[in-house]
Amino acid sequence: MLNKSMLVAVLLTVAAISGCEKEGSVEQAGETIADKTKQAGQVVEDKAKQAGEAMDDAAETLQEKGQDIGNKIEDACEDAKEGMDAADTDC
Repeated sequence: MLNKSMLVAVLLTVAAISGCEKEGSVEQAGETIADKTKQAGQVVEDKAKQAGEAMDDAAETLQEKGQDIGNKIEDACEDAKEGMDAADTDC
């Protein structure tokens, strides 16, 4: 009877240790997944920031180009009025 009890105790101990090892592997896998997910999130965040900065730069460039075009149109209008001897040369 004692031998059977010892055998059961040993088997339970072995099963518990095996379970812990497997749980450690699962835990490691979970940590790896969490780390990779965090890294992927950081990459997405960085790319979104870069895209936002590129859009800001593009908007600024368009605004500057629009201002330049407006100034050229105004200059051309003023030149035309001067050429026609208009009293008011402002456009």
